[in-house]
Amino acid sequence: MAVLAQVDTSTSGRQAFFILTMAVVFIFSFFGSALFQSSFLGLVSVFPRRYPQSVISGMAFSGFFAAVGGIVSLSGQKNAKRFYQYEEEYDSDDDINSNPQCAKTHQKFSYVWYLLKKFLLGIAPGKLFVLFAYLLCALGDFVGAAVALWILLPRPDQDKVLLLLNVLRMVFLPVFLLCNGHPRQYLPVLINNDAPYMILATVLGLSNGYFRTLATIYAPKKVCPRYRESVGAIMFFFNVAGVGAASLVAFLSCSIM
Repeated sequence: MAVLAQVDTSTSGRQAFFILTMAVVFIFSFFGSALFQSSFLGLVSVFPRRYPQSVISGMAFSGFFAAVGGIVSLSGQKNAKRFYQYEEEYDSDDDINSNPQCAKTHQKFSYVWYLLKKFLLGIAPGKLFVLFAYLLCALGDFVGAAVALWILLPRPDQDKVLLLLNVLRMVFLPVFLLCNGHPRQYLPVLINNDAPYMILATVLGLSNGYFRTLATIYAPKKVCPRYRESVGAIMFFFNVAGVGAASLVAFLSCSIM
């Protein structure tokens, strides 16, 4: 993948490059990730619950690294650099500019304050806002998976209640569609403030991590010991299938907004 990132597609070969990239991603995902993780989760399913819980927590925490990487990458774009250069060249405070060390410190503080405002005061550009929401969702996913190690509600014998609670999580979809997301053509915006969107993203991550971990812990214990490894692998398969189905629903949801 590092080699493909260096390929120049500005003139020609974009379609071939896209097909090659998708093929490499599929091969790595299928053989390097899906088979390995499925086998590993199946193996740990025969052990006490803290072992599959640790695997799910690790998977959830990987989303945190992806979100942080995206935020760091986008925060270094030209708009932030231009703001820093503007502060460096056009600061009008004579008292600050008279002291080179003080001016340098002030310029760095201005750049940091600009980034903090983007993240914390809701004036972030669109991509950064989405990544920050994803960061909260990933953190919630990790916390939910961690909590499932100590709090087991519903109990193992209440599998129907657990299924019902997972089905009820579908209510997040219409609520998200009514949030302040653009562009849109059909649905109205009923939630103009971005704070509820952030809260919803966090709660979505918490419920996902918690209920997914409970299902992964409970399912192998429903069968005799010799089938637990197979059940753990099957649970991972349906976990990946659920993520894929959710991605398709997300694309469809954007088309009806």
